[in-house]
Amino acid sequence: MSPIDDGTLPDTSSTREWSRLLDALARTSAPSPSVETAQAAVTIVFRPGESATEVLLLERAHRPEDPGSGQIAFPGGRTAPIDRLLSDTALRELEEEVGLRPDDVELPLRYLATTPARAFGVNVGVFATRLGWGARSAAPADPTEVSSVFWLPLTALGIPTQVSMSLEGLTRAVEATVFEGKVLWGFTRRVLFESLVSLGLSPGRDAVSVRSRGG
Repeated sequence: MSPIDDGTLPDTSSTREWSRLLDALARTSAPSPSVETAQAAVTIVFRPGESATEVLLLERAHRPEDPGSGQIAFPGGRTAPIDRLLSDTALRELEEEVGLRPDDVELPLRYLATTPARAFGVNVGVFATRLGWGARSAAPADPTEVSSVFWLPLTALGIPTQVSMSLEGLTRAVEATVFEGKVLWGFTRRVLFESLVSLGLSPGRDAVSVRSRGG
């Protein structure tokens, strides 16, 4: 059971970390850009875990036509004609991919940055929020798009490893975070590190260099 389920808080050090995160989110007040400024948006959802702050990630289903097939990612996706702001895209994709509705998270979403996803040829708006108390559980809303969801403790970022990945037809060793068999690397890992730094937090207690973040 997560602390989010019964209203209790983690241990003292994690409580301090969680409080710093909440303060940082509260200070982040930049308005959401319009959909004309980027082609996609993602949401970083935080919650207090049993021993550390955790972030919601998903594993994309294996689909030959999807360049992100099988990858670990944040909930998110491309803009749609019905979206006016990038935050509209982020909220819509959050529900479509993991079943979290606007009343499951703290609103407004906090806009952090727009960053290029070079492998996909798009610019991505990055938002952050926290899971609300009493929120429904995140789960794949469409198994043909999302195979699983999980919560990554931020302390796992302090244990980097090298993995072999196929990039543009070549096999390369890249720095990654491996948690319970899930491999976080490339764009999503880079954005998570950059977002934590922008919020004044220390990814993995500063155990990981910010120089070798791919994606």
